[in-house]
Amino acid sequence: MTAITAARGYPPSGVPADPAAYPQERAVADAVAVLDGLGLPAAQVVGLSMGGFAALRLTLRHPDRVVSTVAACTGYGAAPDRQAAFRAECEAIAAAFETDGAEQVASWYALGPARVQFQNKNPRGWAEFAAALAGHSAPGSALTMRGVQAGRPSLYALRDELALITTPLLVVAGDEDESCLDVALACPRPPQPVLLDDRRSRPGRPLMITVDRCPIAPLSDRGPETRGPATRGPETRRPEGG
Repeated sequence: MTAITAARGYPPSGVPADPAAYPQERAVADAVAVLDGLGLPAAQVVGLSMGGFAALRLTLRHPDRVVSTVAACTGYGAAPDRQAAFRAECEAIAAAFETDGAEQVASWYALGPARVQFQNKNPRGWAEFAAALAGHSAPGSALTMRGVQAGRPSLYALRDELALITTPLLVVAGDEDESCLDVALACPRPPQPVLLDDRRSRPGRPLMITVDRCPIAPLSDRGPETRGPATRGPETRRPEGG
């Protein structure tokens, strides 16, 4: 069984008008409510970008409900020296959603440096993403930018807690995800890299993957590629939000 959830502000989920309905802990509570509603005592949890933050916090707050965690492309804006600029950026994007609407914002937001490589590698997939972004709820997107993105605490403030995670944790970062969280933040042990070469989309360009709290090594330090089978099972996932 796979359950894919839409976060608050992302129809068909509700779009509460109250900004207080969008804190990070609310996202964690929503994930628990989904598990309860499905009658699942625990699940394999997968989060991408904004959902990766929620997945990590769910793992910290409710480890008994999480079998394993995948946090992909997670950490943008978390660095302490980037937080002020990140929050100002979120406010500017939120204001644009309010004044210009989702379709107009999508025309430039979908071409940001964190997304243009998707367009280069998979034009059809990027076009579907851009169309979905243009169809977002403008109020929901603005509230998400302010309440979830700008309002969330830095993962660096959770460094000690993250280091104590015992739940199996897979941290995935693309080879151009420079702005994402330094995976060593939650991975205090020596590097034991696993390298997956995404030959189907970009020959020779690897995805950087950490397994079980082990940070990636620099590309120059890596040994032969290691591959492993995918594991399937119940999972809860949130859509990308940044």
